[in-house]
Amino acid sequence: MQYYLSNQPAFDDADAHGGLLIMSADLCPFARLEEFDVSIDTLGSMRKIMPDDENIAYLCKLKTSIPSYDLQRTSIYAFCNYLYKKLCSIDFPEINDISSYASITEWIYNIDSAFNLSVNISLEYIWSKSEKLTLECISTLMYVSFRGNKETYMNFYNENQARILTYLKHQTKSHRIFIDSEKNAIHVEYILRLRDVHPL
Repeated sequence: MQYYLSNQPAFDDADAHGGLLIMSADLCPFARLEEFDVSIDTLGSMRKIMPDDENIAYLCKLKTSIPSYDLQRTSIYAFCNYLYKKLCSIDFPEINDISSYASITEWIYNIDSAFNLSVNISLEYIWSKSEKLTLECISTLMYVSFRGNKETYMNFYNENQARILTYLKHQTKSHRIFIDSEKNAIHVEYILRLRDVHPL
């Protein structure tokens, strides 16, 4: 809230020019994923598409006048730091609510990658309990492991690819699942029931 109040004239100006939501998304501290070299720059993309649009040019200039949000100076950062230290002391198999742990682990990692609990995650343990965990929980833990402990993740994935794909096939109730290495993608094929087929 303090960030907004400190920069309210600029945000009000963006709102008057119809760009408050776009600028807010671009300024969001989570608009960049370093691991994937991906960032949100909607205004920059719009500027490339419409280089002569004066309103977009104005909003781009306005955006550069607003300082970046410093997460490390917030109470949420201090809270995440406390959570991280607390969770570091817990052995993974002793966690009763793995789904909540997965959500918190991803959340605090997004605040700062220094809050990396992925080294505590036992992928073998997760998969030994896969029948009791939701697909969302397992995918979150796998994603956090990929981001924060990539070497361990890749070793586990390479050794257990067939097991993972079989699990995904059952959980998605799909006909066939396969990996397209060229496109770095997983393809899922379904057979629709007659009642699910709608004529065009």
